[in-house]
Amino acid sequence: MIIKNSNLRRELFSNRYLILAIMAAIIFLFLLINTLNNMTKQKDNNLITPEQSITGQSNTTSKQEIYTPEKTTISGSNVNEKKQEENKTIIDNFINYCNQKQIEQAYNLLTDDCKKEVFFSNIENFNNNYVNKVFNGKKTYSMQSWVNRDTYTTYKVKIVDDMISTGKITSKNNEIEDYYTVVQDGGNYKLNINNYIAKKEINKEKEFQGIKITIISRDTYKDYEIYDVKVENLNQNSILLDSQESTDSMYVMASNDSKYRAYSYEIDKSRLIIEPGRSRTITIKFNKRYSNEAITRRIVFSDIIKNYDEYRTLQNKKEYKDRWTISIDV
Repeated sequence: MIIKNSNLRRELFSNRYLILAIMAAIIFLFLLINTLNNMTKQKDNNLITPEQSITGQSNTTSKQEIYTPEKTTISGSNVNEKKQEENKTIIDNFINYCNQKQIEQAYNLLTDDCKKEVFFSNIENFNNNYVNKVFNGKKTYSMQSWVNRDTYTTYKVKIVDDMISTGKITSKNNEIEDYYTVVQDGGNYKLNINNYIAKKEINKEKEFQGIKITIISRDTYKDYEIYDVKVENLNQNSILLDSQESTDSMYVMASNDSKYRAYSYEIDKSRLIIEPGRSRTITIKFNKRYSNEAITRRIVFSDIIKNYDEYRTLQNKKEYKDRWTISIDV
């Protein structure tokens, strides 16, 4: 650019050193700011963020939520501290045995009821269908008290990969949730696992109009209850325990006055027919979820057919009127 104004040229020439100093200061300030920005960026890059693995490898394509359970987490103010520690000890031992593939030692920590009802009293079944599937690598866990009863306490247990030994990031997508119940059997503590809570011997009966019903026992799972029920027919004709015309004619009543119906469609109708002078034991499952808020109080059979031989001859079965209800407290 050519400056034609002679006065301006003289002014610039006379102040040339000042102008050069100002320009040098501007360049120095720009370089200083740029250097500071680079240093800050480098410092940020050296930090391990939640999106990075424990080896420092960054995953820039997806964000993964990291789940890090505390092994000692136990909550539940309704369980005293001494009992909590005893319960935690047996769960610790069981998890360690499974991690180390000490199958017999882990299996021996289970109750006889759990062995029978869940694993068919077969240690190989326990190994193949629980240990190998859940403990397919070293695991750690967290536990939280869920339901507390006089003789046992149930814990919600979350089993995840042990990041320290495996080097894997654990997310909620691959955690396994189970429910462990610590049962006091005499002076020993045993476990029920795989969502199996407990067995209770009931042996309560009621007889009405020549029909005697005995509730033998109950197996409680996290999401349902299973009862063994013995039905004796002291009449001269066959009876039908439930017509299966409705899905809610067999149910349990809970302490909150709610009804929980049986999975009656799972029962073959021939199992519900009891001939004169005969008895039959029937297994009935109810959709009653385990909780402290709703405790089962009674079982109700509200559609017992007194004379099955007469009932089966009818074209329209709903016309049959001789139906009885029997309820038994449990």
